[in-house]
Amino acid sequence: MIGGHDARDRVTVDANFRRVDSYPIANSHADLIDGFAVNSLHVDEHGSYASIPYGTQTGTYGDGTATPDRCFGWTTNSAAFSGTFGEQDLARSERWTAGLANTCDNLRRIYCFANVVTVFWDGFESAGTTRWSAAVP
Repeated sequence: MIGGHDARDRVTVDANFRRVDSYPIANSHADLIDGFAVNSLHVDEHGSYASIPYGTQTGTYGDGTATPDRCFGWTTNSAAFSGTFGEQDLARSERWTAGLANTCDNLRRIYCFANVVTVFWDGFESAGTTRWSAAVP
């Protein structure tokens, strides 16, 4: 929760959500917050397949509402505090966002969702990944 808003309330578009290598994650906002991603989110912003051991810091349950474990409001990396993290190699399970709680002193990734609907931009919607990704699906 940032500024009193759950993560699900900060995503304001109702559209298809895709990874940078064009694989679908969710078909709508409701699908995104139902707790079950269509595919795993293990591709980073460069299109590389993320290494699995880190996990992804989320602070949310599968429905996008805040968990109590958020590293003291995202202000600390102290082992004295806990944060909820997801497992980016999982889909079709709430654990992609709410896998485990662990201390805040561990290196974690974050998920990034855009509030912009992009249609036919650089071939993204037609599975052309040359401008978006170094990954080969």
